[in-house]
Amino acid sequence: MTGGGQLAQASRRLFKLLLLSLAGVALAVLLRLLVPRLTIDPGLHSLLTFLAGAGAAVLLLRLMVQRERRVALQLVVSEIVGESSSPEVATMRVLEALCVSQGWDAALRWEVNEQQNQLEFCSGWGAPGRGAESMFQESVGLALMGAVDLAGRVWQYGRPVWITDLTSLSSPRAQAARRHGMVSACAVPVRVGNQVVGVLEFYCHFCLRENREAMAAVETVASSLGQMLARSKERERSEHLYRQQEVLLESVADGICGLDSQGRVSFANPAAARLLGASVTSLIGNPLHELLHGSPQSKSACGEDCTLRGAIARQSATSGE
Repeated sequence: MTGGGQLAQASRRLFKLLLLSLAGVALAVLLRLLVPRLTIDPGLHSLLTFLAGAGAAVLLLRLMVQRERRVALQLVVSEIVGESSSPEVATMRVLEALCVSQGWDAALRWEVNEQQNQLEFCSGWGAPGRGAESMFQESVGLALMGAVDLAGRVWQYGRPVWITDLTSLSSPRAQAARRHGMVSACAVPVRVGNQVVGVLEFYCHFCLRENREAMAAVETVASSLGQMLARSKERERSEHLYRQQEVLLESVADGICGLDSQGRVSFANPAAARLLGASVTSLIGNPLHELLHGSPQSKSACGEDCTLRGAIARQSATSGE
């Protein structure tokens, strides 16, 4: 069974338990109202005690199931991040897992553009036939400024927002969401450390009241998603700098060699290999002193006045490379 299927099954179980707990609470309230007017015999007292205990047990079970559901969601997200080689694929699967687990019909991801000081739409996931595709099409290329819309408020204030009834919002995106049949919405910030780098926005076609446990679960997943995206961007920057370095080293006419702490060649550009009459691979791992100075005759060695040897030693001592 896939992660989404497991979350859907857990959601159905939780919904059934929720109905039982609500029924228990309603019964307890009714009995509490009737007790002052009743003459309670020992048998009825025992029954009331049993019902009170059963109601408390149901509420405790509900809390345990909510915690299990949250842990299961975190486990699924961890598996998705670990299995997906592409951050885009992982993000889509994480959004799907969140929607299936929490009962949302659509999820949109926004990214902060620091240079333009705006939120930009990145990607999204939606349940089939729930108007999500139309919302995505309207969001492509869209940029949000300030705290006018739901996602903008979360970005500006740095805290989650839950809207039970979208009619309470008069923003353009809230009106567009209502046209597509959405009733409730929420949004949470995506952080890297203390910095908000994006926003996750969720919509539902029926009234979904605020749930602190559900919000905490979404915030935890958003934090994991932010860390994954930050690592991906850092890896992309490192690869870009490495490619730039390779192009630079291969294009210059001067011979350039990098040394490790022992004075051995760690990298060399093609120009250095041509100057030394060797291939790049044959230079790697060899002492630069021997490549440039040559081996000493018989058992003699270079003295302390060897300029090349001294330069290599000084550089290795200060920088290690």
